[in-house]
Amino acid sequence: MSQSTLRGLLLAGAWLLLLAPAAPLALTATVQVRDGLWADVQGHTDPGNTVMVNSQAAPVDRQGHFTATASLRPGPNYLLVVARDGQGREQHCILEATGTAAPLTAAGEGLALTLDQVVITDTLGATPLQEPAAGAFYLVYVQAANEAVTPITLEEAHFVLQDAAGRTFPLAGAAAFAKGWAAETGYLVGRTIPPGTAVRGWLVFDVAPAARGLVLHVRPLLAAGWGASLALPAGPEVGK
Repeated sequence: MSQSTLRGLLLAGAWLLLLAPAAPLALTATVQVRDGLWADVQGHTDPGNTVMVNSQAAPVDRQGHFTATASLRPGPNYLLVVARDGQGREQHCILEATGTAAPLTAAGEGLALTLDQVVITDTLGATPLQEPAAGAFYLVYVQAANEAVTPITLEEAHFVLQDAAGRTFPLAGAAAFAKGWAAETGYLVGRTIPPGTAVRGWLVFDVAPAARGLVLHVRPLLAAGWGASLALPAGPEVGK
């Protein structure tokens, strides 16, 4: 075989390698419903990939295993799982889980809260604004209804999360900024609710390890003590 022929074969082989389609990203995921309130997602992807479950980051270990937990609304719920590699390629799957528990509600000081869902994640935002949690971020999605006769403006100081041991966790401002805290994204702080209307939105707290019995408190606008208090469903122990 001549040198020119060999060179031609090598070049042809290189072109074939370049033109060959890349192997699809590996992604498998399953969901298990717990207590009619929680969806526990676990799965596997290629090591080094990132995974999002319903737009929230799920930690991926060195072997490619990932887990995520989200609360469920009553009825059918759909969870979108997306894996992405360093080149921006994506693979996704959709999981279905049915919530069977009644909505959790609380009212006080003219403000009524109904829990939509709780999403637990280790990080929020995308590089370079990605914010890691000291414990775990609890994204609490609620409907807030104004039952008073005057408008209510929701402020950061109005909200706190408390566990059964009495520890309190204020809103995580840096995490909210990383997620995108403009009103159009649904962040509740700074929004004004006219009388007789309701808005849906989210709050985020950085919850310490081993926190249990979490209750969302809304401080009253004028008086001392607590206004509405909403007990969150018993989810996984943070840090476990």
